[in-house]
Amino acid sequence: MRDAFSVRVLSAKGDKKGAAEEEVVLIFHGRRSDLEAQAMAKSVRELLGLNPDVSEFHIAFAARNNTDPEIAFLTRSMLDILIETAAGVEIPSADLDEGRAIKPPAAQTVGELNPQQLVRVRSSAHKPDAHEAFTAIQYRDSWFWIDDRDVNSKRGLDFLMMLFTLASPGASIAPPELTISKP
Repeated sequence: MRDAFSVRVLSAKGDKKGAAEEEVVLIFHGRRSDLEAQAMAKSVRELLGLNPDVSEFHIAFAARNNTDPEIAFLTRSMLDILIETAAGVEIPSADLDEGRAIKPPAAQTVGELNPQQLVRVRSSAHKPDAHEAFTAIQYRDSWFWIDDRDVNSKRGLDFLMMLFTLASPGASIAPPELTISKP
């Protein structure tokens, strides 16, 4: 199935501000792949409503396709993801009673995925045992941690960290300077 389709990132010339633009293209490889890969590619095309006669589709950040050979994606922001993840955080009752925090909105189940299952953060007044906590932090008078036996939460935290890394603008590196002096 690895030959069913691939993704290519193309770099274009910079815009008026000098920033380079990238274009992402999804390519279907119908002829080179085996029957199983062809069936998968056909299924993906049908699910996305793609033209079966086109082999390359440009990926765009939008609510809907602008042209025929385009696939539009409308993703959630990091803030939206964090708000949904907050449903899995145990908030100390004292913080709720004192108005220091509000109860997060109830988790909405999407298919079989539940935002509470992405990361479950436990809390207590006492520091968790080092063998029990995957990671822990104290904030005010409470301890917050992820249970070391909660594999889904550990994976969810890794996933969130990866998203933060991808969303980071990155450091710009200045090109080397060349100085020529007269003898």
